[in-house]
Amino acid sequence: MSNKMPAIPKKIFSAIIILVLPQITYASEHNEELIDKVIAVVEGEPILLSEMKNAMAPFMDNLKSISDPDKRAEKEQNLKELILDQLINKRLLNQQLKKLGIKVSDHEVDLAVKDILQRNNLDMSKLKSFLEQQGQSLKTYREQVRKQLARLKLINMKIKSQVKISDEDIENYIAQNISKGQEEVHAQHILLTLPKNASEKEVQDTIKKAKQIAALARKGENFTELAKKYSQGPSGPKGGDLGFFKKGQMVPAFEKAAFALKPGEISGPVRTAYGIHIIKVLERRQVANPDKSERDKIKQKLFNIEVDKKLKAWLDEIKKKVQIEYKL
Repeated sequence: MSNKMPAIPKKIFSAIIILVLPQITYASEHNEELIDKVIAVVEGEPILLSEMKNAMAPFMDNLKSISDPDKRAEKEQNLKELILDQLINKRLLNQQLKKLGIKVSDHEVDLAVKDILQRNNLDMSKLKSFLEQQGQSLKTYREQVRKQLARLKLINMKIKSQVKISDEDIENYIAQNISKGQEEVHAQHILLTLPKNASEKEVQDTIKKAKQIAALARKGENFTELAKKYSQGPSGPKGGDLGFFKKGQMVPAFEKAAFALKPGEISGPVRTAYGIHIIKVLERRQVANPDKSERDKIKQKLFNIEVDKKLKAWLDEIKKKVQIEYKL
């Protein structure tokens, strides 16, 4: 997803995706129905239904909000196919890692975690607290970081050396995507996270707390200080400051609420996959021509897009040479 995530920046969010280790569970001897089942096999390695369900969990609220049952079923089927393809790609990448003997040391993991903490103004205690809220341990998190670093090494080896972004590519992107008069907003937010598989009572209790905090802000209490006190997101220590962002950079519900506010206004509770947000818009402005910093960001974005394209093409070639059984 290309949206910028308000609660958790992309780099840290991708590193703390919750992957519950699946277990195959059987019913009693009188009922041999398989509760968790194999949905695909990649070169002899199974992919379980529970893995797909865990990967789909963050998107279920959006699916449930679609009132038309036919459209909802279509969207759900498309999501299942997309996630299954991603799970297959992970298996293929892991198999390539083993084949090429690519490993990641504890020291490399330490450096990566340290970098994530620094870039997101977190300390280890806050990271542990966030992981606990998501039902994950630091040890499991470190192993996910290790796997991602290994995949990055593989991608660097096989893909990135082939990608070049020219000044002309950057100019073409600016001409096509950045028009004068486009608006952006500068906002803060307070995030109250929800536990995985939160009950309706937990959701309503969190919304109630968010309303109470919003009321304090509207009565004149300093929003920055409230964010430092109550926000459970990575931007909390910075007073919930998200900087400027344009349309298309935030998840839809967050974007809609933020762009509906005037400077100084405070939203009611806004629910996203990350929890319940309270948003305050500080400033709105027209987008200027990109400076060097913005051009560097555009170059990195184009580079990432091209890497994704070449990675997909490479994986598609591997799929032609390996045995993949679909059982869903």
